Amino acid sequence: MPAESHTTGVTLRAVARSNGRRELRIIFPALPMAVRDALVSTLGGLRDMGMGDDDAIQTELVMAEVFNNIAEHAYAGREDGIIELRLLQESDRLTCTVIDGGQPIPGSDLLGIDLPPSDGCIASLPEGGFGWYLIRTLTSEMSYTREGQKNVLRFKVDLTRRMRAV
Repeated sequence: MPAESHTTGVTLRAVARSNGRRELRIIFPALPMAVRDALVSTLGGLRDMGMGDDDAIQTELVMAEVFNNIAEHAYAGREDGIIELRLLQESDRLTCTVIDGGQPIPGSDLLGIDLPPSDGCIASLPEGGFGWYLIRTLTSEMSYTREGQKNVLRFKVDLTRRMRAV
């Protein structure tokens, strides 16, 4: 079921496999409006795949953090960036692969990323710096590689409920 948003260039393809695996692939520009449309497409695609609301919203939250980091940091100052999302559902897990051609993640040690320091006072909390911690908390088996000129981020989302039949 290919679909495209003509205003932002978001392309969505969902595939149901005979072996019970379901796939969703979205390709879109790394621009704020396209990221927003890609998140809407991701949420709709997950629901079309039979994912329950809690799992779909959790996955969308992770994707929002990942996509926005790529648009803001990997493609900083560029308008030609492309992000590709591949989701593969098997039973109670969702395998996620996000590919972009932006700058590499500095240090590339995602496991070492922690919450920003705090003195306990809400007023002194930084505006940002929570994204990677949130992503790591909501996912498992995260890995990052640089393959040629591409960043490849892979992780799994454990689903709280089995996918419903569609």
